[in-house]
Amino acid sequence: MPWTIPDHEKSAIDALNLGVISGDLSVLADMPEPFQSNQHQARVSALSVLYELGGPDATIQVPWSKTMYDWSEPPVDPPSGLFIPKLNGPVLSHDGNPTVQNGNVTLDSGVHTFANYLVRGEINIKGTATLHLTDSEVDGQGGAVCIRTSGGGKVFLERCEVWNAEDGLKNNVDSIQTTVHKLFRSPGAHMDCHQLEGTADVSHSFSYFDAKNGTDLGNAAFQMNSVFAPGSAQRMIAEDCFINGGNYTVRVDDGAAGGFAHAEFHRTLWGGDARYGVKAGPVAVWDVTTVGG
Repeated sequence: MPWTIPDHEKSAIDALNLGVISGDLSVLADMPEPFQSNQHQARVSALSVLYELGGPDATIQVPWSKTMYDWSEPPVDPPSGLFIPKLNGPVLSHDGNPTVQNGNVTLDSGVHTFANYLVRGEINIKGTATLHLTDSEVDGQGGAVCIRTSGGGKVFLERCEVWNAEDGLKNNVDSIQTTVHKLFRSPGAHMDCHQLEGTADVSHSFSYFDAKNGTDLGNAAFQMNSVFAPGSAQRMIAEDCFINGGNYTVRVDDGAAGGFAHAEFHRTLWGGDARYGVKAGPVAVWDVTTVGG
């Protein structure tokens, strides 16, 4: 039985707000099973439509009107986009390459670009700093990683696009309505949308992770634990996300590095592009609302 709009109005609105489908709410009522099974599948079906249209480029919620700055030749007097914030609680809008050292920092509506692979530019969160990044694009320009935390740092991404680096996210990074895709292949690289090597407690909601770039499947959408982080403890929950690519799409190395890792996936749509399979590791939890796993 087709579901009715009143029964699922909130889910339909949420799906439309993702920016990946348009038109009247009745459009959602025409979607076939299994996407009509419950209200959460309305959100998943929106992600499905996004993938079928060829990816997020046409509809990504990033302010493309922002001018990207070329950091390959930094000026003698750099613009305000190059900064090391040390105050608690500033709200900043800029284009550039920040290092957040402490405090609670918000960067809004910016395009962050990094010079090249040798410089290894990134948004780097040190110590116990917290960064909120909203409505922004992060272009790694072939670097090692786009956004990295160290120590007790934390990053929250909302409506962002992260791309063009070996790894999109590293360690303690949460996301909502965010796209991580188009990773960069350098010699010997193991490309991951999100790599967790240090202690982390992470959540992703309504986000799009694609480790596949053209014919290159990448290493994994999510790589948890490694030989470089022995003894690390990690927990990740992903809900209402699209996830694709990799040798294994999700690889959880639990015990090999002496640490503990646990990953849960709820109401997730899997793209199906993986060299060996969707998951590797004993601690990944799939629930009944996950599609394609």
